[in-house]
Amino acid sequence: MKKISWLAASLIVTAMSTSVLSTTGYAATESAGDFSLNDHNGNSHQLSRYRHKDALVLVSQSNTCPIPPYASAQLQTLRHKWEDKGVAFMMLNGAGDDASAIKMKAMAQRMDLPILVDASQIVTKTLKLSKSGEFVVLDPEDFSILYRGPFDPKLESSLDNVVGGVAQETITIPATGCDLRMLDAST
Repeated sequence: MKKISWLAASLIVTAMSTSVLSTTGYAATESAGDFSLNDHNGNSHQLSRYRHKDALVLVSQSNTCPIPPYASAQLQTLRHKWEDKGVAFMMLNGAGDDASAIKMKAMAQRMDLPILVDASQIVTKTLKLSKSGEFVVLDPEDFSILYRGPFDPKLESSLDNVVGGVAQETITIPATGCDLRMLDAST
């Protein structure tokens, strides 16, 4: 009986230790599919047109919840480090903001990145973006999502992998920050 109790206890401990929630999730590589959106200046951007790049980093943006200054600084640092290594950077407004309002906000904040306007929120929902300042790393060759979450060391690890040609599963880390305003499904 003691052997059975000890075995049961060790199985329970093992199950509990492997089920401890982690802030990082790894999943089979997700796919975004090809998409095309205009930016706040009216220029068209299609994911497949960036196939000459190793990765495309999108950062969700909202006029009602600006990216905090520290996150903006982190984005600029990331951009300066990786842009010359074949990584493109853009922002994505999937908060339902009007293109002219996005353009005014970009000028006021001196943002020099293209801000893709996802008025229908189709791309935002496909990428499962929910917070302002959330990062997504896409592989424009096969449309896979390599990373989704906040600015985190695993973001740079994903960029290291993609630039180095190392395959990886999708890394998902819960994002923090302001919720993106999602449009009513009936509109």
